[in-house]
Amino acid sequence: MINYFRKVFTGYKRVEKVVEGMDTTFFYMGQLVRFSPITMLKELRFKQVTEKFTQVSSKLSITEILDRIGPNSGLAIAKIKVHIKEDNTLLKVHRHVTKIGNFNTSYYEFYIEDELVAVFLRKYDYGRSFASTISKIHPEIVITSVKSGEKYLFNHQEEGNQVIAEFFGHTQIWVIVKGIKLNKLIDNWGLNYSQKKELA
Repeated sequence: MINYFRKVFTGYKRVEKVVEGMDTTFFYMGQLVRFSPITMLKELRFKQVTEKFTQVSSKLSITEILDRIGPNSGLAIAKIKVHIKEDNTLLKVHRHVTKIGNFNTSYYEFYIEDELVAVFLRKYDYGRSFASTISKIHPEIVITSVKSGEKYLFNHQEEGNQVIAEFFGHTQIWVIVKGIKLNKLIDNWGLNYSQKKELA
């Protein structure tokens, strides 16, 4: 009955799962597409610790980068929201399905409580917009010099902010808005990238 009234007032249905040992609540409209924010954060940490990047110091602010590489028409309401509470800290993840240019895109926003700490987007472009996306993140990079086999790390001075860009079948971008806060959460939760598990 509680879930019924929740759907009436919010438009979202609700289901609770245990994801990698953590109580996780999915709120969704239409069909539920299950994903694991925990796995996504583990993979992010894995990249940060193990990958070799072409490193660039970016002059653009994180807000400017999000404006440049995000959907031109803004985001529609998230079809799926995920809440994970651990150690009195609430992680919220909103999954949007949108278009960036001509390409369908999965666009994830990560919040700690109500503060945006990271954005992850995957453009289903088979890499066709990878070079132009890199150029938008750092306009001084010439599109013809971008190599799809390279992984790019754009560093910012404030808050440990970073942008990670790679071609992995499709163009994938992590925009880390509040790096110190996000890393603290990952460390406090003990999200060790070597202990990956499938979504429960």
